[in-house]
Amino acid sequence: MKAKITFLFFLLFTLTHFAQSNTCDSAVNDTFDGTGALPTEWTEYNTSGDVTVVSGELKFNHSQTMPSAYRTFSAISNNVTFSFDVSASRSYSSCQVTLLSSTGKYVSTIDIGSKSSSIKYATSISAGGVPSGFTDGASKVTLQTNTIYVITANINFTSKTIDYYANGVLMAADVAFLETATNVSKLDIQSLFMYNNNGNFNFDNITLSTTDENRLSLSNAVINAQNLLNSAVIGSAGGEYSQNDYDVFSTTIEAAVVIENNCAASESEINQATADLQTAISNFEASSNPFVQSVSINAQDTKQEILMIGADMERNAAALQDAPNKEEIVDWLIKDIPFNTFRVKYDKIQEMTEGNVDMFGAYGEQVKSMKMILEANPEIKFFATMKSDYHGYSQGNRNNLPTFIYDYDNTGGNESGSKSFDGVKYGRFLADYVEYMSDNGVPITYLSTSKEWTQVMTAARAKTAIESLISNLADRNIAMPLIIDSGAWSLNQGIATINTYVSNNVDQYVHAYSAHKYGGNNTWAQYGNALNGVNKMGINDESSHGGGGQTTEDEVPMTNALSWYKDKCNSYAGGIQGELFFEVFMKNNNFNKYYARPIVFTASQNGRRMRSYYIMKKFAESVHDATYVKQTLNNFGDVNSMAFIKDNKLTLWLINSSETTYSDFSININNFGLKQGMTIKQTNWHEAAAITRR
Repeated sequence: MKAKITFLFFLLFTLTHFAQSNTCDSAVNDTFDGTGALPTEWTEYNTSGDVTVVSGELKFNHSQTMPSAYRTFSAISNNVTFSFDVSASRSYSSCQVTLLSSTGKYVSTIDIGSKSSSIKYATSISAGGVPSGFTDGASKVTLQTNTIYVITANINFTSKTIDYYANGVLMAADVAFLETATNVSKLDIQSLFMYNNNGNFNFDNITLSTTDENRLSLSNAVINAQNLLNSAVIGSAGGEYSQNDYDVFSTTIEAAVVIENNCAASESEINQATADLQTAISNFEASSNPFVQSVSINAQDTKQEILMIGADMERNAAALQDAPNKEEIVDWLIKDIPFNTFRVKYDKIQEMTEGNVDMFGAYGEQVKSMKMILEANPEIKFFATMKSDYHGYSQGNRNNLPTFIYDYDNTGGNESGSKSFDGVKYGRFLADYVEYMSDNGVPITYLSTSKEWTQVMTAARAKTAIESLISNLADRNIAMPLIIDSGAWSLNQGIATINTYVSNNVDQYVHAYSAHKYGGNNTWAQYGNALNGVNKMGINDESSHGGGGQTTEDEVPMTNALSWYKDKCNSYAGGIQGELFFEVFMKNNNFNKYYARPIVFTASQNGRRMRSYYIMKKFAESVHDATYVKQTLNNFGDVNSMAFIKDNKLTLWLINSSETTYSDFSININNFGLKQGMTIKQTNWHEAAAITRR
């Protein structure tokens, strides 16, 4: 690996899941065999037919409504262990699992997803009388899509406390009951939220048993050991294990399972099996072969879900209509790449003089391109931002808005105007735009009140404009777009936007924040910290594809692509949840020079795909609806990385900006069920590589 981008793709062929097998003294033992209707012990509510048994799991199919179900059982007042397996098709979700007493008192609630891609537990009851105060435990559990988690609650009626475990690891100990209760007699499951109202939660192996704490400790140790064994790879490379060590560890696990399943096992036998297994775990972990240079990934150390991946045509949507092969170009971008969002413009020329509106003149050609995109993929969402080139490139009057909204003129460097701003009129202006797009069948899902023009579009002005927009659209019965502000030119401006929006009470209207990195000294990590402070999603609304690359002549240097994909590594490590690739196509007069876009065309020559198109395509495929997973690089030089998990696939990107060749290093992936003999697909781009590598 030398001065190149490397893409590694891991496909999980086999993952053996071991649920807690102990069912000694079970009051509930639901395994949901087969496929069909809800078992008679369960009652569905809120919906009808959306809670069913599918392939041996209790499935909650979440669409517009909130599927829910409960079951009752004979009241248990002894100390009890509650356990279930759960998976979710989306991490940005929420499904609450609650135990209640025979008098309706809340004992415990666990939130799968918690609208924060994590598994949390409730700590209090709200003023409205429902569980609240959801928190992570000492060991945060990040919810990874389509991954089975074993959740256990050890409920102690003597101390009125609960110990929570996830996959055998203690989340939190001695958590107080939500309300005073003397027993448990009801289990309630409510699917409350699923991103885009499209997805499902799956449950299995739901048990309640009066197992003692010692047996629970053994069960959790077995889960830990089995997960470790599943992820082990036999071999001589760094991070791998010898066959003998693997076999010894496997034998110890089998012996512990025998004790775990023996309901007559004595306390001393259970304690000894637990101690032996914990020692075996430590010994096995220490027995892996050493490595010098490596990438280490714990597949369970997941972070944010990637919710937006798309492209931009704010400045050049109309130009697409001039391409001789425009339908093919749309297919390249929409059918061949899993983009879910496209950025388009709103432009001051729609109403330069108050009352003199020319929507078709401003947007007619853009609407044609938007309709072509929707025809290729009806699920595409459009994100509208201000055309800010008037100020950014000193074009004509440098005011990005009509003067009846912002009283300012700067033509040829000569300034005039009071600089007063009418936010109410701006809200009406935006409402006219949103209504026009809706009437033309290309609705706007996301909208920014600005783009880069934060020195004029202050938080206070944005607040007035947003409130005016909300009012105008409500009067017209037009759906209100989700606000993503403010397309800041730098991360410094992006952080300032977040802070001023909070202090001016604008954050209440914001769905997400956006920024790009063209200047400033703040980092993506700092931007991510600011986002975490307000619990909002952040995107890069103008990310780079890394330049074009000639297809008929010598390739341009890889320096640009390396630099921008290195920046992507930092942005996703910082916590962003998506990006829009800037200007993915452009029209030029000829092909006799370098073009810094993925697709280029002329009025008479068909568009062609450049090297950056193929890198961009592969990247979008790897992050679409995926979850970012943390990586650790050991003993590398100027190499950056990023990794994403989706379903049973893990993708690792390595960006080597140095001239050092790394030809022999280890990639160590834990908790992903990798097996010996698996094939890893690899793609790389470097100076000599063909640009269409797939």
